[in-house]
Amino acid sequence: MIAHVPIPANRRRVDPPDDGKERADSTPRLQPFGPDQVWGKARGLVRPYPLLAHLLDAAAAVRALWDDYLAPAVRQRFQLGDDVRTGLRWLMFVAGLHDIGKCSGGFQSQDPKVWDLLYPGLSRPIATSSGHTAPGQACVQTEGLLPVGADAVATQLWVALIAQVVGGHHGVIPPPLARSWIGTVMKSTLADGPQWTGSRRDIAELIARAVDVPQLPDMSSQSHLRRFAMAACGVVPLGDWIVSQERYINGRFAELPTEWTPDTVRPFLNSGVAKVSAELEHIGLRRLRRHVLGFEQRFSFAPRGVQQSLVEHLSAHVTGPGLLVVMTPTGQGKTEAALYAAEVLGAASGAEGLFFGLPTMATTDAMFRRVIGDLDRVLDEDGVISLLHSMAAYTPELHDLLRRRSPSGAGALDGNDEKPAKGSVEFDRLVTGEGEEDPSGQAVGSEWTRGGKRGLYAPVCVATVDQLLAMALRSTHQPMRSLALSGKVVIVDEAHAYDSYMQTLLRRVLSWLGAFGAPVVLLSATLPVPVAKSLVGAYADGAARWRRQKGIAEPLGGRTVDTEGISYPGWVLHDARTGRTTAVPCPVGRKDVVRLHLNLREHPDNEDAFANNCRDLLDPIVREGGQGCGLVVVNTVRAAQLTYLTLRKVVPSDCELLLLHARLPQYERSARTTRLEDLFGKKGQRPRRAIVVATQVVEQSLDLDFDVVISELAPLALLLQRAGRCHRHPRADRAAYWAERGPKLHVLVATRADGQLAEQYPYPHDQRMMTLRALRDRADGMGRLTVTVPDDVQDLVDQVYPVATWLLDDEEDLAAAAASSWAQDEAAKSAAEVLAVPPPTGLHGLHELTARVDPESKLSTRLGVDNSRIVPLWESGDRLFLDPECQKPVPQRGRSWRAEDVATLVRHSIPVREGRWLRELADKHPSPEEWAEHPLLSRLVAVPMAPDPEPVPALDMTEAFPVRHARGAYLHREIGFVVPAP
Repeated sequence: MIAHVPIPANRRRVDPPDDGKERADSTPRLQPFGPDQVWGKARGLVRPYPLLAHLLDAAAAVRALWDDYLAPAVRQRFQLGDDVRTGLRWLMFVAGLHDIGKCSGGFQSQDPKVWDLLYPGLSRPIATSSGHTAPGQACVQTEGLLPVGADAVATQLWVALIAQVVGGHHGVIPPPLARSWIGTVMKSTLADGPQWTGSRRDIAELIARAVDVPQLPDMSSQSHLRRFAMAACGVVPLGDWIVSQERYINGRFAELPTEWTPDTVRPFLNSGVAKVSAELEHIGLRRLRRHVLGFEQRFSFAPRGVQQSLVEHLSAHVTGPGLLVVMTPTGQGKTEAALYAAEVLGAASGAEGLFFGLPTMATTDAMFRRVIGDLDRVLDEDGVISLLHSMAAYTPELHDLLRRRSPSGAGALDGNDEKPAKGSVEFDRLVTGEGEEDPSGQAVGSEWTRGGKRGLYAPVCVATVDQLLAMALRSTHQPMRSLALSGKVVIVDEAHAYDSYMQTLLRRVLSWLGAFGAPVVLLSATLPVPVAKSLVGAYADGAARWRRQKGIAEPLGGRTVDTEGISYPGWVLHDARTGRTTAVPCPVGRKDVVRLHLNLREHPDNEDAFANNCRDLLDPIVREGGQGCGLVVVNTVRAAQLTYLTLRKVVPSDCELLLLHARLPQYERSARTTRLEDLFGKKGQRPRRAIVVATQVVEQSLDLDFDVVISELAPLALLLQRAGRCHRHPRADRAAYWAERGPKLHVLVATRADGQLAEQYPYPHDQRMMTLRALRDRADGMGRLTVTVPDDVQDLVDQVYPVATWLLDDEEDLAAAAASSWAQDEAAKSAAEVLAVPPPTGLHGLHELTARVDPESKLSTRLGVDNSRIVPLWESGDRLFLDPECQKPVPQRGRSWRAEDVATLVRHSIPVREGRWLRELADKHPSPEEWAEHPLLSRLVAVPMAPDPEPVPALDMTEAFPVRHARGAYLHREIGFVVPAP
């Protein structure tokens, strides 16, 4: 029930006195409504919450964020003139104006009951809109609410920028408003008038008094004003979200003053700062407090190779933020090198958080565990870590892992791309890996940081690289992503693994991180020199802008990236403050040199031939008395499924046979990934003999070790990545047969009847052709060659990097393939440029950063991937089930969706590429209507399954469950989902 709020007599309508005298204007004079009358929040509250109170809460929130959370590097972005504290007071004032548009007839009259209670006796205005962002922007732009300086040009720009911050705090920044349109909005569309104008001025004056906002410093440059406004677009919505929680507001009613005056607003603001500070402690938004450990103390082993070079030399070259590129072979400790470098770069640049981006969900989950262990060693106090990818909140194996580490048996640390589901658990803190509680600090989780945008604000984030690339896309709340990431050291693993589309987005992100003065670490085992140069160059372009804003002179002779100085293994640093690029080679000791034996074996272009070759090469494992662990890596899910079925016929019962690819139910894929890590990880309990058939999911970031690797032909960089899973670690239990032969990679090459290389999805044909040419040039007559790692790696990788001369190659097939690849690459780059925000030097207005598009659901950070998720359903009677035995009923929504029910459905989902068969199936058999009510379930497609399995000719007559009304689509318990042929 809404309580009645009395309105003081001096704030009601005042009519002229009835003294019998005739007046020219008999229209009643209207005084502004008082700040205790204008409401700001009402839904879910015991009574309406005053607008002024909410605005002061928002100002208090940004002050608490400034004191407790924002990194020094971020706070510098708010500097106005010579004093960053001036920027703080202005930031508080802008936050205090963010909802000023609610002080208008259109908004206040949207609820008739609230209007009658707060404005008794007054006619409710008729408005065509109850929105408040557009009128907020309009009144800030026109009503003189800001205390500005003497510089007319700067004042005009400043007012327009702050108006855009106010108008865009819901996620989409509008362009500056035309005056002709402002009048229409304020007077007609939103039923505004002089009475509301006066009320807004009164409220703005009280906020200005509370925060003691100064005039705009005359020495503030236009670039500083724009920098401030862009950063404010990230902080103001965050503060608004924190103080808009029902729990927070209901706790503030008792602290409302009896009257709003210049003497009461400041104490209310100060009490709000204390309350928000406690809220930040509760939700985990605070700066990390950690102690500095030496490399060996931190990681429990002495540094080697690139690690040792960074320990000895990095600090001498770092003067502030910068971009570090670490290039070293697989298995040489890039993760530890990156974490160490992040400590050095963060301390020098004022970046206190950490973002670790990886190429896949499986590798992200694995890295999440490693980062937790690292945080447990270095934190002085508990610090929040978030896991960010679309399935993070529904990964049961990860929850199980964290429950084992928690003394209370509480839940896990996770985040997903939706708002928190009701009924989800509040996460407790964790303990160290030994099962004993750490007396200092540990990695902990926060329910509040669940979600793609909010999760990025956690001090430490481990995520798929998509969360980083989304910063490059014009979308809702893009400045919030930018601000969250600009206060962190950003680490990107497998920097070579992204196609032209993703590389274009990555370069745009790097240019902005350079402009923000945010440090970045890129990791790769097989990065072509031209790609390294382009990534460093993108960051350097942004860093030049950062130097100009800081008033730092450009280096003599300009900045260059010396490609001749880039060595492998080694590292490259671009120091943002000096503009210098330094390349440091890292010679390796004899014990770290690996001689990889590579064998080319050609076969006819058919799936049976590949599988039969695999069977022959794995004979030392599968024959009677055989031993060893083999890995078969194929390029497509279909090839993995058929190879698995072929090997299943010949593998003895005591030889474990595992299959891993993307087109499995989520729960099954997670279980199999965990199983692989348990068996073949660095400390895995390896079976006497086992064979794993997998797609590319195993070639990046997963620390797996096998005795022999077989691979389909792929671009050379990827072959070397796959080879890095062979003899990755010294093992005392490696079978003598394999230990004596050393690491060996068999590359199976499918050829056409004319002897030419067969085209195979998904890799560019020209890169596969050049890979085969480079390997044949080194091979003997039997197709055997030796690759010395690291000595030969960079040369081989650069040979296969696409260059224009391929278009003119004497081999017609290569020239044609290169032309096709070039066209596809250019199209991908163009698509990325169309969707991306402008570069720092090309941004002409804040409105160019956002669009009414949610990157989690509408825009893609990848092209040509499995972008739909299906849920196979079986029907029995009038009920739907998740299994063919009809023992697991499909969860139903009650009053609202429970988190565990959403998790159940998502765990049974399977990623597939959207195609005609799926669109037609969705039209014939729409998903349950209640799924559309949940932001994540609305993306799932229900797929009706036949009740009984049937033999599938394409799978060698293996029985599988058909999809109804989708010829060629099947689900098999072991091999996963089979999509129809295109």
